[in-house]
Amino acid sequence: MVRFTIQLFGITVFALAMIWMVGSGEAVQSSNSEEPILWADTVQIDLSEGVDSLDTESAESKRDSFFRDIKKLSQVAFNIRNHYMEEVDTEAIIKAGIKGMLSDLDRFSVLMEKSSYDALMESTHGKYEGLGMVIDSRDDRIIIISPIEGAPAHRRGLRAGDIIWQIEDKDTQGLKTSDASNLMRGPAGTSVKLQIKRAGIDELMEFEVERAVVELKSVNYTGIIPGTDIGYLRLSKFAEETSHELRQAISSLNDQNASALIFDLRNNGGGLLDQAVETGELFLQKGREVVYTKGKFEDTERH
Repeated sequence: MVRFTIQLFGITVFALAMIWMVGSGEAVQSSNSEEPILWADTVQIDLSEGVDSLDTESAESKRDSFFRDIKKLSQVAFNIRNHYMEEVDTEAIIKAGIKGMLSDLDRFSVLMEKSSYDALMESTHGKYEGLGMVIDSRDDRIIIISPIEGAPAHRRGLRAGDIIWQIEDKDTQGLKTSDASNLMRGPAGTSVKLQIKRAGIDELMEFEVERAVVELKSVNYTGIIPGTDIGYLRLSKFAEETSHELRQAISSLNDQNASALIFDLRNNGGGLLDQAVETGELFLQKGREVVYTKGKFEDTERH
Protein backbone atom coordinates (compact mmCIF):
# COMPACT_ATOMS: atom_id res chain seq x y z
CA MET A 1 0.00 0.00 0.00
CA VAL A 2 2.80 2.37 0.91
CA ARG A 3 4.60 1.51 -2.32
CA PHE A 4 1.47 2.29 -4.37
CA THR A 5 1.01 5.58 -2.56
CA ILE A 6 4.60 6.60 -3.30
CA GLN A 7 4.18 5.73 -7.01
CA LEU A 8 0.94 7.74 -7.21
CA PHE A 9 2.62 10.72 -5.52
CA GLY A 10 5.52 10.55 -8.01
CA ILE A 11 3.15 10.48 -11.02
CA THR A 12 1.23 13.47 -9.63
CA VAL A 13 4.42 15.53 -9.14
CA PHE A 14 5.59 14.66 -12.66
CA ALA A 15 2.25 15.71 -14.14
CA LEU A 16 2.29 19.03 -12.24
CA ALA A 17 5.88 19.65 -13.43
CA MET A 18 4.87 19.06 -17.05
CA ILE A 19 1.91 21.45 -16.73
CA TRP A 20 4.16 24.09 -15.19
CA MET A 21 6.78 23.75 -17.94
CA VAL A 22 4.41 23.71 -20.92
CA GLY A 23 1.79 26.12 -19.69
CA SER A 24 -1.95 25.94 -20.00
CA GLY A 25 -3.23 25.84 -23.57
CA GLU A 26 0.28 26.27 -25.19
CA ALA A 27 2.58 23.85 -26.96
CA VAL A 28 6.35 24.39 -27.39
CA GLN A 29 8.47 22.08 -29.46
CA SER A 30 11.52 20.53 -27.94
CA SER A 31 14.78 22.38 -28.47
CA ASN A 32 16.26 19.17 -29.81
CA SER A 33 13.91 19.24 -32.79
CA GLU A 34 15.49 20.13 -36.14
CA GLU A 35 12.29 21.86 -37.29
CA PRO A 36 12.00 25.65 -36.71
CA ILE A 37 10.09 26.79 -33.67
CA LEU A 38 6.65 28.19 -34.53
CA TRP A 39 4.98 30.85 -32.40
CA ALA A 40 1.31 31.69 -32.55
CA ASP A 41 -0.40 34.91 -31.47
CA THR A 42 -3.89 36.34 -31.64
CA VAL A 43 -5.14 39.88 -32.43
CA GLN A 44 -8.43 41.13 -31.11
CA ILE A 45 -10.52 42.92 -33.77
CA ASP A 46 -13.39 45.11 -32.68
CA LEU A 47 -15.91 45.05 -35.55
CA SER A 48 -17.99 47.70 -33.84
CA GLU A 49 -15.23 50.28 -34.36
CA GLY A 50 -16.67 53.48 -35.84
CA VAL A 51 -15.61 55.34 -39.01
CA ASP A 52 -14.27 58.26 -37.01
CA SER A 53 -11.86 55.97 -35.22
CA LEU A 54 -10.69 54.51 -38.53
CA ASP A 55 -10.17 58.00 -39.93
CA THR A 56 -8.13 58.91 -36.86
CA GLU A 57 -5.96 55.84 -37.33
CA SER A 58 -5.54 56.70 -41.01
CA ALA A 59 -4.48 60.26 -40.14
CA GLU A 60 -2.04 58.98 -37.53
CA SER A 61 -0.68 56.45 -40.02
CA LYS A 62 -0.12 59.17 -42.61
CA ARG A 63 1.57 61.35 -40.01
CA ASP A 64 3.86 58.51 -38.92
CA SER A 65 4.67 57.74 -42.54
CA PHE A 66 5.49 61.42 -43.14
CA PHE A 67 7.89 61.50 -40.19
CA ARG A 68 9.54 58.29 -41.38
CA ASP A 69 10.12 59.85 -44.80
CA ILE A 70 11.62 62.95 -43.21
CA LYS A 71 13.91 60.71 -41.19
CA LYS A 72 15.06 59.08 -44.44
CA LEU A 73 16.04 62.49 -45.82
CA SER A 74 18.01 63.44 -42.74
CA GLN A 75 19.67 60.02 -42.66
CA VAL A 76 20.78 60.33 -46.30
CA ALA A 77 22.25 63.78 -45.64
CA PHE A 78 23.98 62.46 -42.51
CA ASN A 79 25.48 59.49 -44.40
CA ILE A 80 26.69 61.66 -47.26
CA ARG A 81 28.40 64.06 -44.87
CA ASN A 82 30.08 61.31 -42.84
CA HIS A 83 30.80 58.58 -45.38
CA TYR A 84 31.27 60.17 -48.81
CA MET A 85 34.88 59.91 -49.98
CA GLU A 86 35.25 63.69 -50.40
CA GLU A 87 34.20 66.69 -48.34
CA VAL A 88 30.74 67.94 -49.29
CA ASP A 89 29.02 71.27 -48.77
CA THR A 90 26.13 70.20 -46.55
CA GLU A 91 24.29 73.48 -47.07
CA ALA A 92 24.44 72.93 -50.84
CA ILE A 93 23.01 69.40 -50.66
CA ILE A 94 20.21 70.54 -48.33
CA LYS A 95 19.30 73.32 -50.79
CA ALA A 96 19.42 70.80 -53.63
CA GLY A 97 17.03 68.58 -51.69
CA ILE A 98 14.61 71.47 -51.13
CA LYS A 99 14.72 72.42 -54.81
CA GLY A 100 14.09 68.78 -55.70
CA MET A 101 10.95 68.72 -53.54
CA LEU A 102 9.69 71.95 -55.14
CA SER A 103 10.41 70.74 -58.67
CA ASP A 104 7.30 68.51 -58.63
CA LEU A 105 5.04 71.43 -57.72
CA ASP A 106 3.86 74.25 -59.98
CA ARG A 107 6.44 76.59 -61.53
CA PHE A 108 5.57 79.41 -59.13
CA SER A 109 6.67 77.42 -56.06
CA VAL A 110 10.35 78.24 -55.74
CA LEU A 111 13.04 78.57 -53.10
CA MET A 112 13.73 82.28 -52.66
CA GLU A 113 16.94 83.03 -50.81
CA LYS A 114 17.56 86.28 -48.95
CA SER A 115 19.39 88.02 -51.81
CA SER A 116 16.59 87.20 -54.26
CA TYR A 117 13.94 88.25 -51.76
CA ASP A 118 15.72 91.56 -51.08
CA ALA A 119 15.95 92.23 -54.83
CA LEU A 120 12.22 91.52 -55.21
CA MET A 121 11.32 93.84 -52.34
CA GLU A 122 13.54 96.54 -53.82
CA SER A 123 11.89 96.33 -57.21
CA THR A 124 8.39 96.48 -55.71
CA HIS A 125 9.19 99.32 -53.30
CA GLY A 126 10.46 101.30 -56.28
CA LYS A 127 13.72 102.87 -55.08
CA TYR A 128 17.29 102.15 -53.99
CA GLU A 129 20.59 103.98 -53.50
CA GLY A 130 23.15 103.44 -56.24
CA LEU A 131 24.08 104.35 -59.82
CA GLY A 132 20.90 103.37 -61.65
CA MET A 133 21.67 100.89 -64.39
CA VAL A 134 20.83 97.34 -65.41
CA ILE A 135 23.90 95.10 -65.60
CA ASP A 136 24.65 91.50 -66.52
CA SER A 137 27.59 89.09 -66.59
CA ARG A 138 28.68 88.20 -70.14
CA ASP A 139 31.92 86.71 -71.46
CA ASP A 140 33.34 86.75 -67.92
CA ARG A 141 32.86 90.52 -67.63
CA ILE A 142 30.18 92.89 -66.31
CA ILE A 143 28.32 94.70 -69.09
CA ILE A 144 25.84 97.58 -68.88
CA ILE A 145 22.51 96.53 -70.38
CA SER A 146 20.85 99.91 -70.01
CA PRO A 147 21.26 102.98 -67.80
CA ILE A 148 18.04 104.19 -66.18
CA GLU A 149 17.03 107.49 -67.67
CA GLY A 150 17.74 110.39 -65.32
CA ALA A 151 19.82 108.23 -62.91
CA PRO A 152 23.50 109.02 -62.07
CA ALA A 153 24.90 106.53 -64.61
CA HIS A 154 22.79 108.04 -67.39
CA ARG A 155 23.75 111.63 -66.45
CA ARG A 156 27.49 110.76 -66.47
CA GLY A 157 27.26 109.36 -69.99
CA LEU A 158 27.48 105.62 -69.43
CA ARG A 159 25.93 103.68 -72.32
CA ALA A 160 24.35 100.34 -73.05
CA GLY A 161 27.08 97.93 -74.17
CA ASP A 162 29.81 99.51 -72.06
CA ILE A 163 31.94 96.91 -70.28
CA ILE A 164 32.75 97.65 -66.65
CA TRP A 165 36.43 96.70 -66.45
CA GLN A 166 37.09 97.80 -62.88
CA ILE A 167 35.03 98.96 -59.90
CA GLU A 168 37.35 101.07 -57.74
CA ASP A 169 40.44 98.80 -57.67
CA LYS A 170 38.49 95.57 -58.19
CA ASP A 171 38.88 93.82 -61.55
CA THR A 172 35.53 92.49 -62.77
CA GLN A 173 36.83 89.41 -64.57
CA GLY A 174 34.85 86.44 -63.27
CA LEU A 175 32.82 88.68 -60.96
CA LYS A 176 29.19 87.76 -60.31
CA THR A 177 26.48 90.27 -61.18
CA SER A 178 25.31 90.39 -57.56
CA ASP A 179 28.84 91.10 -56.31
CA ALA A 180 29.34 93.87 -58.87
CA SER A 181 26.02 95.39 -57.90
CA ASN A 182 26.97 95.39 -54.22
CA LEU A 183 30.27 97.14 -54.99
CA MET A 184 28.53 99.94 -56.89
CA ARG A 185 25.74 100.52 -54.40
CA GLY A 186 26.09 102.68 -51.34
CA PRO A 187 24.72 105.73 -49.52
CA ALA A 188 23.47 108.57 -51.69
CA GLY A 189 26.10 111.34 -52.04
CA THR A 190 29.11 109.00 -52.04
CA SER A 191 31.05 108.25 -55.23
CA VAL A 192 32.49 105.21 -56.98
CA LYS A 193 35.17 105.05 -59.72
CA LEU A 194 34.58 102.86 -62.77
CA GLN A 195 36.99 101.80 -65.53
CA ILE A 196 34.95 101.37 -68.71
CA LYS A 197 35.82 99.56 -71.95
CA ARG A 198 33.80 101.04 -74.82
CA ALA A 199 33.58 99.67 -78.35
CA GLY A 200 35.75 101.62 -80.82
CA ILE A 201 37.98 103.11 -78.11
CA ASP A 202 41.26 101.36 -77.32
CA GLU A 203 41.99 102.93 -73.95
CA LEU A 204 39.93 102.42 -70.83
CA MET A 205 37.67 105.32 -69.89
CA GLU A 206 37.43 106.44 -66.29
CA PHE A 207 34.17 107.64 -64.74
CA GLU A 208 33.56 108.86 -61.20
CA VAL A 209 29.83 108.54 -60.51
CA GLU A 210 28.04 109.93 -57.48
CA ARG A 211 25.43 107.63 -56.00
CA ALA A 212 21.87 108.85 -55.54
CA VAL A 213 18.38 107.59 -54.69
CA VAL A 214 17.20 105.86 -57.85
CA GLU A 215 13.46 105.56 -58.41
CA LEU A 216 12.31 102.48 -60.29
CA LYS A 217 9.30 103.45 -62.36
CA SER A 218 6.59 100.99 -63.35
CA VAL A 219 5.50 103.09 -66.33
CA ASN A 220 8.67 103.31 -68.41
CA TYR A 221 7.22 105.28 -71.29
CA THR A 222 3.99 106.95 -72.27
CA GLY A 223 3.06 109.15 -75.22
CA ILE A 224 1.17 109.55 -78.48
CA ILE A 225 2.42 107.61 -81.51
CA PRO A 226 3.52 110.29 -84.05
CA GLY A 227 0.99 110.93 -86.82
CA THR A 228 -1.86 109.20 -84.95
CA ASP A 229 -4.20 109.72 -82.03
CA ILE A 230 -3.18 106.37 -80.51
CA GLY A 231 -1.56 106.40 -77.09
CA TYR A 232 1.25 104.08 -76.08
CA LEU A 233 1.98 102.98 -72.50
CA ARG A 234 4.76 100.63 -71.40
CA LEU A 235 4.32 98.88 -68.02
CA SER A 236 7.35 96.90 -66.79
CA LYS A 237 6.16 95.64 -63.37
CA PHE A 238 3.54 95.89 -60.63
CA ALA A 239 5.11 97.85 -57.76
CA GLU A 240 3.77 99.94 -54.89
CA GLU A 241 3.17 103.04 -57.05
CA THR A 242 2.00 101.28 -60.22
CA SER A 243 -1.70 102.22 -60.02
CA HIS A 244 -0.81 105.83 -59.19
CA GLU A 245 1.64 106.06 -62.11
CA LEU A 246 -0.90 104.46 -64.45
CA ARG A 247 -3.65 106.93 -63.56
CA GLN A 248 -1.30 109.85 -64.19
CA ALA A 249 -0.15 108.39 -67.53
CA ILE A 250 -3.72 107.69 -68.75
CA SER A 251 -4.83 111.16 -67.65
CA SER A 252 -1.94 112.65 -69.66
CA LEU A 253 -2.95 110.66 -72.75
CA ASN A 254 -6.58 111.78 -72.36
CA ASP A 255 -5.39 115.39 -72.24
CA GLN A 256 -3.69 114.74 -75.61
CA ASN A 257 -6.99 113.44 -77.03
CA ALA A 258 -5.90 109.84 -77.41
CA SER A 259 -8.72 107.75 -78.89
CA ALA A 260 -7.09 104.36 -78.35
CA LEU A 261 -4.33 102.84 -76.25
CA ILE A 262 -1.57 100.32 -76.85
CA PHE A 263 -0.88 98.82 -73.42
CA ASP A 264 2.56 97.17 -73.63
CA LEU A 265 3.07 94.41 -71.05
CA ARG A 266 5.94 92.60 -72.80
CA ASN A 267 8.60 91.30 -70.39
CA ASN A 268 6.54 92.39 -67.40
CA GLY A 269 7.95 90.32 -64.55
CA GLY A 270 4.88 90.62 -62.29
CA GLY A 271 5.01 91.95 -58.74
CA LEU A 272 2.38 92.91 -56.18
CA LEU A 273 -1.00 91.20 -56.59
CA ASP A 274 -3.04 94.13 -55.25
CA GLN A 275 -1.43 96.48 -57.79
CA ALA A 276 -2.20 94.04 -60.62
CA VAL A 277 -5.84 93.97 -59.43
CA GLU A 278 -6.02 97.78 -59.36
CA THR A 279 -4.57 97.87 -62.88
CA GLY A 280 -7.28 95.49 -64.09
CA GLU A 281 -9.97 97.60 -62.43
CA LEU A 282 -8.94 100.57 -64.60
CA PHE A 283 -10.00 98.70 -67.74
CA LEU A 284 -12.74 96.26 -66.68
CA GLN A 285 -16.38 96.95 -65.93
CA LYS A 286 -17.27 97.52 -62.30
CA GLY A 287 -18.18 94.29 -60.49
CA ARG A 288 -16.22 92.02 -62.84
CA GLU A 289 -14.03 89.42 -61.15
CA VAL A 290 -10.37 90.19 -61.81
CA VAL A 291 -8.62 87.33 -60.06
CA TYR A 292 -9.08 84.85 -57.25
CA THR A 293 -6.72 82.84 -55.08
CA LYS A 294 -7.34 79.25 -54.01
CA GLY A 295 -5.54 77.35 -51.27
CA LYS A 296 -5.81 74.40 -48.96
CA PHE A 297 -7.63 76.35 -46.26
CA GLU A 298 -10.65 78.62 -46.49
CA ASP A 299 -8.81 81.74 -45.29
CA THR A 300 -6.51 81.51 -48.35
CA GLU A 301 -9.40 81.69 -50.82
CA ARG A 302 -10.10 85.25 -51.91
CA HIS A 303 -11.95 86.90 -54.81
